[in-house]
Order: sequence, then C-alpha cells, then structure tokens
Amino acid sequence: MSDTTGDNQLPAEGYIDRIVSLEEEVSGIRRDIREIYDDAKEAGYTKGALRIVVKRRLESEEQRAYEGAWQAGQAAAVDKLGSGAAGSA
Repeated sequence: MSDTTGDNQLPAEGYIDRIVSLEEEVSGIRRDIREIYDDAKEAGYTKGALRIVVKRRLESEEQRAYEGAWQAGQAAAVDKLGSGAAGSA
C-alpha cells in the first residue's frame, strides 16, 4: 500500500491545485456561454435552436479532425510500405 503522508503528499497538492484552477476556469467559461445564449435570446434567437446548431458544428469539426487523422495515418502507412518495398528491391 502506498504512503500518502509526508513528502508523497506534496506532489498531490500540485495536481489538486491545477485541477481546482482548471475547474474554476471551466465554471467561468460555462457562465460566459450562458450569458451569450441569454444575449442571443434577447436578440430573438431560440436557445434550443442555437444549441442544435452549435452541437452540429462541433460534431462536424470533430468529424473533420478524425478524418484528417485517418488520412494522415493512411498516408504514413503508404509511405512506410513504399519505402519498405523500395528497400527490398
């Protein structure tokens, strides 16, 4: 069993402090997002419709990132196969 007292506690404090700091930032960002939705609502936009559009845009960006990574992996595999075939000839 690991010892959680003494010197071993100090590194944990660093992790905890960093996590707490990031959680505070997340909370602030969520608050900012709520304010933007409220501003949009005051301008006549429906929060639900905006959330759908935002969700779709995030999903499409995630899909493009995935496809880019997939294509890069395929290109690397083709390059590796190509250089391996050239080296054995």
